[in-house]
Amino acid sequence: MKQSSTPRELSNMEVVVLAIYVLGGDQTPVDTEDAAMKANELAPGRFAWRKYPDQVSLEHVRVFLSDAKKPKYGSLLAGDGTKGWRLTPAGVAWASRNIHQAVAGSAERERLDRGLERRRTNEEVRIHSLRAWAKFTAGESVSLREAEAVFRVSEYVRGFRREQLVDRGRTLFADDAELGPFVEAMAEIVTQDREEL
Repeated sequence: MKQSSTPRELSNMEVVVLAIYVLGGDQTPVDTEDAAMKANELAPGRFAWRKYPDQVSLEHVRVFLSDAKKPKYGSLLAGDGTKGWRLTPAGVAWASRNIHQAVAGSAERERLDRGLERRRTNEEVRIHSLRAWAKFTAGESVSLREAEAVFRVSEYVRGFRREQLVDRGRTLFADDAELGPFVEAMAEIVTQDREEL
């Protein structure tokens, strides 16, 4: 595939998705105000008020954050203005492929990644010690309780928090050839059971 000599300009929605990524939204929810400030840093002036260009429009940014949740745009984000915004696994994959276009945030993302690598290593060791891993690799059925242990959830963790913890585990190993398929299979068990209740 031929690469263009001039990079394509990011849409406003893509800028806010990259802002969430730079702020660590692949692991923790990001507040709308923080997203707005980072988006304005990545693309100065694009989210400014028309009459007062030194002000960043939270409403403008919130609209693009909401658009990024829609399936027609790839379901890149989850969350809302109350609970915060976070990247879905699809959002993490897209942002990691396009982060080079967020020049103002690239250095900050590198600092965040060192902590992420440490967490990934710790989680990898923990997962390899779980009964779910042993059963999965042996081709045996994994119970709901064993699958929940992968994400550190129980029957008492429900709704948004449960979804957040499952997505965090999924995004942590999305690009891992060994653990990625395992985590996806465990997520299916955990979410399927919740949908049936």
